[in-house]
Amino acid sequence: RASYTPYNCTKIVLGNPPQSGVEHHGCPYKHYDDSNLGALLGKLKIGNAGERDAIMALKKEGNFQLACAKHFEVMHPSASSVEG
Repeated sequence: RASYTPYNCTKIVLGNPPQSGVEHHGCPYKHYDDSNLGALLGKLKIGNAGERDAIMALKKEGNFQLACAKHFEVMHPSASSVEG
């Protein structure tokens, strides 16, 4: 069995988006459109409306890694803050 090193965030964000219906990889903050990502965050009950808006604002600004970090921060409140 081969062991592969996982891709880092930069490689995933800069890589090609998954082919619809064929591939299931990528960064949802980069590869999902705003309406689908917003609906998914709500469906998964990620934070409150204000926290979801903050995540979406980062995504819309092209700060995909910060949006992901904010998602982590919302889901793990005892972790260190993205803001410092």
